Amino acid sequence: MDRRSFVLATVGGLLAAPLAAEAQPGPVKIGYLSNSADVTNLDAAFLEALQELGYGPDRIVARYSAGRDEVVPTLAAELLRSGVHVLATWGPGAIVALRNETDKKIPIVFLDLADPVGRGFITSLSHPGGNLTGLAANVEDYNVKRLELLKQAVPNAKRVGIFLNETTMKMANRLESARAELTGAARALQVDLRWFSVKNERDLPQAFVDMGAGGLEGVVVLGDYSVFWVHRKAIADNFLSLRLPTLLALREAVVVGGLMSYGPNLTYSARRGAWYVDKILKGAKPADLPVEQPTKFELAINLRTAKALGLTIPQSLLARADQLIE
Repeated sequence: MDRRSFVLATVGGLLAAPLAAEAQPGPVKIGYLSNSADVTNLDAAFLEALQELGYGPDRIVARYSAGRDEVVPTLAAELLRSGVHVLATWGPGAIVALRNETDKKIPIVFLDLADPVGRGFITSLSHPGGNLTGLAANVEDYNVKRLELLKQAVPNAKRVGIFLNETTMKMANRLESARAELTGAARALQVDLRWFSVKNERDLPQAFVDMGAGGLEGVVVLGDYSVFWVHRKAIADNFLSLRLPTLLALREAVVVGGLMSYGPNLTYSARRGAWYVDKILKGAKPADLPVEQPTKFELAINLRTAKALGLTIPQSLLARADQLIE
């Protein structure tokens, strides 16, 4: 079966699986909670890796929140009622909702989560000590790097916007630490920061009005698996319309028209997450499975967008890019 056929088959299977799971006492094993509106490349990577390990669509119950944080607790409860034995998801909002529903009994694999020790999700990276394990990273480290890379791409930029989802940043207890890290980095780079936030998708139009009127010369978008993930194409299009060079958190946002991104390879995280699920279903305890951190960070640059902005990317950045979109 080729990739396209699998994705189509998976979509059909996921639509049918919840009904089958609730109607029959079948051997459904894996619950998956995604913030996407449908099966994206990251969802497909996770599901394909599960299939390679022997878990087809009939073994998976999936729910998609389409970036609506308010429905995540309801979807988490639905997954638990379906009788799954292990759960996998992205981001802090879904982790909190699933952990609340499981009462720390059903194993949870996080596919990408910022500082799980500091946020109190696990005891340590080497020995998580509870029902959670998976893949994690220090997001603040690459938020600073994103600001530095934007400054390299636009050396004359003096006023830079920081765009964030206040809801998810507060939920992950990351808002104040991100402000502190980026404020210190901006001081060293001689950049004046302006902060712009949304709480949900309804805030996006006004945020772009505010950024357009802010006299900005660039924007750094902080990571978010909710609103910014689902609406990445619209966000990239709006920044292009405002003629604002932007450093985004997700490579997937650059593929659809964003200028630049820097961060870990999330396709790898998705596939590696399937390995964790398999280990747990074969008897491993999440408390004893060390949390992995990314060792490779990727820079992606959309040259078409740079040209549309009239921006010449320095050769030093082009040489270090992992992906150039032409």
